[in-house]
Amino acid sequence: PSLQPPRQASIEVPPVAMIFRRDSASPSPTPQSMPDTSKKAETTAAAKSASPEISSKPAQNSDELRPVIRTEALPEIAPVPGSAPRKGIEEKLPPGQGGTATRIASIMAEMAAKIPRLESLRKELQKNSLVPKSSPALEQAAKRMEQTAKEGFAHAQFNLAEMYLTGEGITKNEQKAVELLNQAAISGFLPAQLTLGMLAAEGKAMPRNLADAHTWLEIAATQGNRAAKEALPKLEKLIAARDIVESRKRSTQLHQVMVIIHGGDLKKASRTELNERLHIAAALGDIESVHILMAEGADVDDPDLEGRTAVIEAAWRGYPSIVKSLISKGANLAATDGTGKNAVIWAAINGHAEVISGLISAGAPTNEQDDEGMTALMRAAWNGHTDAVDALLAAKADPNRRDKKGLSAADYAAKVDAKAIIQKLASAASRR
Repeated sequence: PSLQPPRQASIEVPPVAMIFRRDSASPSPTPQSMPDTSKKAETTAAAKSASPEISSKPAQNSDELRPVIRTEALPEIAPVPGSAPRKGIEEKLPPGQGGTATRIASIMAEMAAKIPRLESLRKELQKNSLVPKSSPALEQAAKRMEQTAKEGFAHAQFNLAEMYLTGEGITKNEQKAVELLNQAAISGFLPAQLTLGMLAAEGKAMPRNLADAHTWLEIAATQGNRAAKEALPKLEKLIAARDIVESRKRSTQLHQVMVIIHGGDLKKASRTELNERLHIAAALGDIESVHILMAEGADVDDPDLEGRTAVIEAAWRGYPSIVKSLISKGANLAATDGTGKNAVIWAAINGHAEVISGLISAGAPTNEQDDEGMTALMRAAWNGHTDAVDALLAAKADPNRRDKKGLSAADYAAKVDAKAIIQKLASAASRR
């Protein structure tokens, strides 16, 4: 049960959903493939992450497994363009075309010339200056931008990505820049889509990948951007046919995600459609869409087929700002999914201490037990989440409570040899 963090939903947005398993013979997590557990319609299945799952079988010998640990994920679709090079495409241009790189640069320069901000960024990247550009004003702007970007605002994610790319007011970090651009692009932010297309085509901040470049430019073109529309046929002449097919498949899948959240006239959407979009927006860490959908009348307590509400979606992914927004609209914090887990338990499973504190301070129950009799404290201890354990103990979580198998939080901490957590639990138990 452990995710990355909200998000995150983040929202950090890693490209592929993974399962990690750990046992005594393998101290490091080992990726396993994730089954697709979505039961919704095809477009929703493409847009939503697979259901959070947890194996709670207690280990009885050294060969049995700890709980399943999962990273935060984008929808169950092909890897997000720009997130990682795919084998067989990275840095490979058509053979016998020595001037291909020059032709690509010309196509991108022509496209950027029609979009002043993109052209300015391209010129800055061509300078490749190693000297950071900093001033008190830039540093303060970067700090403000970081906070707004964490809250899920696409324009802030894009602005911060530019700063990471150029080193203005912040230390250069191309990986973070690409992550932020992916987040903004998934939210439908056109400048981010164009920038990712340009970077992938020219091999700036990421390995050259013409299929990825084609994907993002095609998505931008579907939004009506003329510069992308004009660049696409020129770029296609330089891409292998199979890569164009793959690119179009992925652009269709990504476009479905954005349409489900952002597309259509919300005034004409049914309550069911609004509720479904709210779930997806909460799962993706898209706070702007969450606010819009709530304003249009989406029910914050509507459960999906697995019984999860939007606040559970946001809590288990670690999106404190979205959780706070849902709370402000009266979300039921005692609601549980089909396995009896509430938002606090899911946040504890994945170690999101800030979310835990926010939920409990808003009145969420602390010591509720799921269908297996496990509390949030037990789940956090089993996964070794010290900060989550601290947050729960500060909220008077009961360290002496036992599950249906007679095990306490300390017993679960012992399973993973979490000595610091065992000591904290023992100290808390002695004070009760």
